[in-house]
Amino acid sequence: MWDALLTECHAATMTGSEPYGAIRDARTAPIDDRPLHWDREISLVMNGVWNAPRGVRVDWSSQVGSPLPWTPKPRRQPFTDLAAVNSRRLDWIEATDLAVSWVPPRARGLRIGLEAENLFNGRAAELATTDGYPNPTVNTLYDDYGAYRTETGDPGGAYWADGLLAGTPHWVPVHDPRLFQTPRTIRMVVGTRW
Repeated sequence: MWDALLTECHAATMTGSEPYGAIRDARTAPIDDRPLHWDREISLVMNGVWNAPRGVRVDWSSQVGSPLPWTPKPRRQPFTDLAAVNSRRLDWIEATDLAVSWVPPRARGLRIGLEAENLFNGRAAELATTDGYPNPTVNTLYDDYGAYRTETGDPGGAYWADGLLAGTPHWVPVHDPRLFQTPRTIRMVVGTRW
């Protein structure tokens, strides 16, 4: 039993750790080297700090990354085309974070500030698909999100309405926020050192 489980885990790791399909079935072994799902070819990170007069401090960080790979999937069928593993790429991604703080004189370590994450509110796709937990069918047995992106080119995921209760079979977009960059977040910060 342990040998079969280790073989399954190894095969899943080698094919990009796809969490789809029957849990206990043997997975097909990879036939050649492919990029891993986190294989970013180019990353550029720029950071800066400016300590202005009168206790003001500005921290800035920008990141630009080349597209991550993803695997096109068939609709409601087991994935068998190992040559397609991580053969397509998402879009470039950019994120800028900014923090401005002020330490008032004679305030004994009090700090007041604003922090903004994803300052320019980039909403690029970070993933083409993710697991469907806790849903027992959508994006669990088959990769519906991957098949939707393969067929339509649209991000955000969808499930296939087979037509039994929905009329004509069609994709129902779900716009899963887990697939995109986190939207802009702005926080006020009040803190002290002790």
